[in-house]
Amino acid sequence: MDEKKPENKNTQATIAPVIPQIKVSIKETERILDQIFADGFATIEFEIVPNKFKVVVRSLSAAQQLQIEEYMNSVEGSSAFVLHTYTIQVLMYTLLAYGDKKFEDPIEVETFINDQPSIILDKLIKIQNSFEQQLKHVLQFEKINDHFFEMPSTLKK
Repeated sequence: MDEKKPENKNTQATIAPVIPQIKVSIKETERILDQIFADGFATIEFEIVPNKFKVVVRSLSAAQQLQIEEYMNSVEGSSAFVLHTYTIQVLMYTLLAYGDKKFEDPIEVETFINDQPSIILDKLIKIQNSFEQQLKHVLQFEKINDHFFEMPSTLKK
């Protein structure tokens, strides 16, 4: 006798968010570590449109993060407004180039991104967030040791 399964009234599938495992090549790890320890920040060039349109973003410094947090303390409004404001604040400090346009300071970035469609800002903040995740992955103590410290030589008897 076949058992009848209860019918599922929900026709939409529920998909749990998947956090991809971050993989960074050895060459990219070395480049990032060199930048962080030499310049105090790292950058990444990302193609928004493959082979056509690139952006350059950088990591946030501690001082920049504090400035953003201080600014955000005074922001009131809907969740969407607060999130959009935070996105603009982060991009002001992290967006270095958009296509052929290179930015000199955060105010210039703010003026530019305020005129862009929200979908572009969403894409830019996702790129920046993904880059920050790469940095966290690269800055594991073991990786830093592998990059900057030679392996101890074997003792000869």
